[in-house]
Order: sequence, then structure tokens, then C-alpha cells
Amino acid sequence: MDFSFNEIQSMLDDSVEKFIANDYDFETRQKYAASKRGYSPEVWQTFAELGWTSVPFSEDDGGFGGGPTDLMVLMLRFGKGLVVEPYLANIVLAGGVLRRAASAEQKERWLQPIIAGELQSALAYTEPQSRYDIADIRTTATADGDGWVLSGEKGVVFNGGNAELLIVAARISGAQDDEDGITLFAVPADSDGLDVRSYATVDGQQAAEISLDNVAVDGAGVIGEPGKGLAALDAAIDDATLAVCAEAVGIMQIMTDKTVEYSKNRMQFGVPIGSFQALQHRMVDMFTDCEQSYSLLLWATMLAAQDDADAKHAMHSIKYQVGTVGRKVGQEAVQIHGGMGVSWEVDIAHYFKRLTTIDQILGNADWHPQALIDFFAAKQEVLWLTTLMLDLGGTVVLYRLFGKAGLQVAIATAIILANLQGPKLTIIFGLETSLGVIFYSSIFFATDVLSENYGKHEAARAVWMGFTVSVIVLVMMSLGLMYLPSTNPKTAAFSQDIQDAFSTILDFSPRFVFGSLLAYLISQRFDVWAFHKIKAWTGERWLWLRNNGSTMASQALDTTIYSLVVWWGTVDLRTALALGGAKYLFKLVIAAIDTIFIYWARSSFLKHHPEKPLTA
Repeated sequence: MDFSFNEIQSMLDDSVEKFIANDYDFETRQKYAASKRGYSPEVWQTFAELGWTSVPFSEDDGGFGGGPTDLMVLMLRFGKGLVVEPYLANIVLAGGVLRRAASAEQKERWLQPIIAGELQSALAYTEPQSRYDIADIRTTATADGDGWVLSGEKGVVFNGGNAELLIVAARISGAQDDEDGITLFAVPADSDGLDVRSYATVDGQQAAEISLDNVAVDGAGVIGEPGKGLAALDAAIDDATLAVCAEAVGIMQIMTDKTVEYSKNRMQFGVPIGSFQALQHRMVDMFTDCEQSYSLLLWATMLAAQDDADAKHAMHSIKYQVGTVGRKVGQEAVQIHGGMGVSWEVDIAHYFKRLTTIDQILGNADWHPQALIDFFAAKQEVLWLTTLMLDLGGTVVLYRLFGKAGLQVAIATAIILANLQGPKLTIIFGLETSLGVIFYSSIFFATDVLSENYGKHEAARAVWMGFTVSVIVLVMMSLGLMYLPSTNPKTAAFSQDIQDAFSTILDFSPRFVFGSLLAYLISQRFDVWAFHKIKAWTGERWLWLRNNGSTMASQALDTTIYSLVVWWGTVDLRTALALGGAKYLFKLVIAAIDTIFIYWARSSFLKHHPEKPLTA
């Protein structure tokens, strides 16, 4: 896959790079940040003249027609240049809401002047109590004839002190955290009852606290459909999150480059400190973290550009990444620079301040993982598909790295996971099933790959290997349970909790493990036999037939044995049959999906062993 920029994106990247190199050095940036506005109006006008303010907007709106990738290009460079101009607040946040929800007349009135650099705006959506929940809004909007009256408090409004137009999120109905009932209003900054308290943030940016006391807004100030403003607000914040992640990656890259350069010039004991192996290792880690973050940023940006359903959780992932890894890179850069790394005169300190602030805005590294957990909790089917792809894909990776030994490891790992997770029941697509079927998916697949590429003997050997490993694990875990927990007063409570947890698991395990191992041994032996019986009929043709035919038949046998041994007696017969039926249905779907992966595995085998014929 080609991850390089296209011609227009390369030109955009070059233009920003040259501007920062020629006209926006660190001393100049410091002068702008220390000014009354906190940025340079002249530089902002240059942004508009160069077309940078028009990048995220469609051509119909008077913009460049760019997408998330173009915005990423800009923000990477802005991060490297430590730009203080209010691009995020004015263009991405306020402009992002207007381009999505405003009418044609409103866009002509407000959005086009923003693009032209003639109007400063800000999005006022956060409140003192809301933290990162954008639906938590106490600010109210009450109908008053043809207009509205707004009252409430907004906090940390980026560019709020310079804004001539405020986009305010207010509630017209519903409870404080309801998703419905939120409306967006365009409020002139000189409105009666509007109080703006501006301040500089620790990273050299500008923000404001805003109070609205019966502020009157006419009907023409309502942006979008009343009560339905959350969607546009949420989308603009997602754009802003990706934008600051790109900025953070740019900062991490420039901090790494500057640290490496400094280590080449800073002398200690008569040699550059960059010659010390311990520091070399730390700088290699910084470089690796930057590359990983950039790769994750590309993935999230491409999904956003395609409007992919997974774009939101990719956005959560990259924001978590830059929050955790960014702190590490920043701390390493500061420490390797020594005392200079925290001085006002050296740019490293200011890069680190901005990087630290980025972690705290738009959801920090603690909040975004929980958002991912909530996403998967609400979408169990997506979680199942993700787990299945990782399981099958991981098996192929093990195979490509370690050959048949990798397949044997995959089988042993899967059967251990399936035995431990087997007692847990969950509901996917409305069907109640055991987690064992989810973590069991790679076993039959790996056995079929062994059968196809290495023959019946190796497949049968792997079956016995998986069985033996499972027995050893069960015995060793049982022995571990016989060790009494620590009675040290400092650790006794913790030790007893762990003992109780393992006791709970192993109380279920013997029956489940016995049923699982019995079903595994019989069905896997049958799978190997059936695979080669079908192969004897078809020769080297129709891999999909012997893969699916043997797997579906052996899975039916596995499910029947497991359900009768494990579930019948634990639950009533009807429930046991229902659990077995759901389990088999999932196995049929898995068997169909893994066909793609078995062809992938066979093509990999033939590529690396062109001289070796497949054995029957």
C-alpha cells in the first residue's frame, strides 16, 4: 500500500515547511505568543492568502476541497513549527460545525469570512462539570418569540477572547446529559449579557471562560435543526482530535530530531553524549515510538477519509497513543537535554508543554481507552469479528514466522484459552454462546493448514500436542491452587483475592476441561481423517471443499460431545441444546470465514517452498 502524499499534498507540505523555516522561527513564535492576541493577525492573513484556511472546506463553500489527509499534512507541520495561530479553534472546530450544519445563507455570512481570514470564531461547548462528555450541557436556551435566550457557563473556549463569533452549544430540552435537545447557536461576541474572561494557557495558546446571562439570539442564529446539534458537534470534535494527534506526532518527531542533534554536539568526558550506548538506546526508543504513532495516525486518517465505521475507535486509539507515548518522548527529550530542557529560552521545553496540553484536551489517555471499551461493549458483534480476525490472522502470522511450529503453538494457545473461557456465556447477534467458541476458532483452521501443507501425520501429531499441553496446564494450575496464600499483613488481602479468583475458575474447570478435551480429541482426529478422505477424492483441487467439509462435520461432532458432557446437568437439556445449536452456528460462520485465511496460508507455503510438492 502506498502511504506517500499525492502531488497536491506534497506541495502543501512543502509550502508550510518553507514558511516555518523562513518566517516562523522559535524567537518569532515566542514574540507572537507573548502579544496581546497571542498570535499574529498578519500571519493569519498569510495563512488565508496561501489557502491553508480553506483546506478542510468543500469547493461549494469556497474551500480547497481537502479531506482528513490534507488536514493531517498541515497539522504535522504546525506541530513541528509550534504554531500558535488559532487554526484548530477557528477552522477545525468552529468552521467544522458551520460546514456541517449551517445553511447556505449562514455559510455566506460566517463561514466564507472565516475562510478568507476576515472573521475570528470559537466553539463554546465544554462546561465546568462536563469534562470530556460533550452531551453534558447545562447551558439553556429558552424560546422567546422568534428568538432564543441563552444562559450558562462555558469553560476552556479556545480562541474565545479573540473570537468575534461564538458557536455556543445549549440545551433546549431533555436532561443534562441527554444526547437529544442540544442546539447550536451563532452568538456575536459583543452581545449584551455575554462576559468573556480571556487568558493564556501554559502552552502559549489562548482560551477563555464565558458566561451567558440572558443573551438574546435571533432565529437566524440557530445553526442546523433545533435539538439535533450533537451530531455536527461530535463530528467536528472528532476532526479536531485527529488534528491535534497529527500536531502531536509532528512535535514528537521534531523533539526526537532535535534530541539526536543535541546529543551529537553536547560534549561530556571529551566525547559527544550521543556516543553513550545507554542514551543511544533511549533515542532509538523515541524514534520507534514516533514511527508507531505516525503509522497509527495514518491508519486513523485513512479510515476517517473513507468515512469507515471503525474510524471513531481508530481515533480513540491514536489519541491514547500520543497521550502515553508523547509523554515518554517528551520526558526523554527533556532529560537528555539536561537542565536546558526545562529552560524558557530552549524550544524543547515549549514543545513538551504543548505535547502535555494535547494529552489533556479532547479526551486524555485515561478517557479514550474507556471510550474504546464502551464502543465494544455496545457493539459485541464488532468485538467478535475483531477477535476472530485477530485469532485467524495471528495464526497465519505465527505460521509465516515459525512454520509448522507456529501452527502447533497456535493450537496449544487456543485450546488453553478456550478451556479457561469456556464457562463464560455471552450474547452475540442475539444468540447466547460460550466464549470458548470464540477462542477456539483457530484450532480447526491450524489443523487443516497442517494437513494441507505437511500431511496427515503432522496434523495428528499437533492434535496430540494440544491435548497434552492442556492436561499439563490443568495439572499445574491445580497444584498452584494447593499453595496457601501469603499471610503477610501487607499482602494478605491481595493474595487471598487472587486465591479466591483462581479457586472460582478451577471450580468450573474440571468438568469443562474434561468435556472440552474429550470433544477436542475425538473431533480433531475426525477432522484430520475427513480432510484427507476428501482430499483423496479431489486431489489438489477444491481446497475450500475439504477445509469446510471436514471442519463443519467435525465441529458438529465436537459441539454434540461438548454440550452433552458440559452443559447437560449444569443446565436443563433444552438450554444445553440451545447453547449447542448457537455454538455450532458460530462455528459454521467461522469455517466459512477462515477459507480466506487457509488460501493465504497455502499461498505463503508455496511461495517459500516452490520446489516442495504438497503431501497427501
